[in-house]
Amino acid sequence: MEVNPYVIQIEHTCKALRLFSGLLGSLEEMETDEYQRVSDRRKDEVWNRRLNECRRTCAGSMEYMADVLSSSALEAGRNLIQDNKTGKVLGRMLKKMGIQLESIQIRLLAHDRISLELFLKCVRGDGIPTRELGIFLSRELGRQMISDSDNPPGIGSTLQRFCYYEKPRFHTTYGIARIGKDCDTATGDNFSFLNLKNGWQMAAVSDGMGSGETAAKESER
Repeated sequence: MEVNPYVIQIEHTCKALRLFSGLLGSLEEMETDEYQRVSDRRKDEVWNRRLNECRRTCAGSMEYMADVLSSSALEAGRNLIQDNKTGKVLGRMLKKMGIQLESIQIRLLAHDRISLELFLKCVRGDGIPTRELGIFLSRELGRQMISDSDNPPGIGSTLQRFCYYEKPRFHTTYGIARIGKDCDTATGDNFSFLNLKNGWQMAAVSDGMGSGETAAKESER
């Protein structure tokens, strides 16, 4: 039987196509694997870069906090008054009242005022309220001492921290009057009056934000 040359050519062509298709499939798999490896490397590079950025940010934050703590410690030490005699006298007086004084620190504030930081606990009896302790300190020191707003309500059986500061010689009153643009109820200007520690006060104004509700919200922030 005579073989048709066109059939042989077609068979060779099909074999070639199948071989070429197999090569393409192999190349596609190799390309996919290479892309995956490149993608993984890029992901690793991105993550490593982000980790390095986070490390640098954390290092900078820690250095900043170290500077803040160092300056705070220096400032606190600079205002600290070494007065062991007063501490011993107060300790003996409190002991008679059933209060144990563990430690005391006296600091100098602005305008020759002082503040006290005491660590106290009740060793007998019911203790005394924080307000009465302020009266006692004022009488013994000859200065009008005011209880800090963060103080516990009274001295208990556990060791607690109490702070008192000398009453400022002056007090402040404040008020505001404002109106929006074109008599609008919303204004872009805002303010704050804050009572800080040790008799200090702060006044803050937010201005230049524009007018209307959006400016009012931004100014409030």
